[in-house]
Amino acid sequence: MPNQPSAALHSPISPLSPSSPLYPDGIMAPIWIRKHREMVPAVFLLVLRLSSAKSNDGPLSGTNAYQDEAQRASDMELVKEILERKRSTIERGIKLAVILLCDRQLLDDPSLDTRLSLIRRQSGLDSRASLFVISPVPESEVVHFVASLKTELYPAALDYLREHGRRVRRKRARAAPKSALSDKGWNVRYDYKMAFFAEMRNEIEVSLK
Repeated sequence: MPNQPSAALHSPISPLSPSSPLYPDGIMAPIWIRKHREMVPAVFLLVLRLSSAKSNDGPLSGTNAYQDEAQRASDMELVKEILERKRSTIERGIKLAVILLCDRQLLDDPSLDTRLSLIRRQSGLDSRASLFVISPVPESEVVHFVASLKTELYPAALDYLREHGRRVRRKRARAAPKSALSDKGWNVRYDYKMAFFAEMRNEIEVSLK
């Protein structure tokens, strides 16, 4: 019984977990590679719909970006969805980026910048490459948008991979966990992980070391 709480602290594919395919002295499971290549993203894109502006009966005053309560409520629903997703991504250090789809006429609406600022602030999105807006465009422009999106988010993906590499390095510097896997086995496991994350960052010379 005393060992059960500590076992829960380990990954299901760690050599320290009795249910792991590596238990008790395996070094690396193929599913670990699949997990980081295909299952867990460095950046999560959340695509939402931004409601169109209603017809304006008069000029907006002060910082009020809304022409009716329905529009405000719609934006607050977006904030709620972003916050819910943010809670799950921040736990893993995953960058959250939000893409808002809107009608073309909304791009010319003077209230758009204020609405986007409020959504960003209320949802706690950082100011660096976290909120994007796109309206219906030809397919060629969508390709361009995706390419520019990848360029904007690439640094965040690198940060994610570097942090994982640093975490593995810190674990390697500590005493190896007590298990049937030898100290040399743990070092091989840690070195493999650091090499993998370096290769994912395209730092090939570092990964080969």
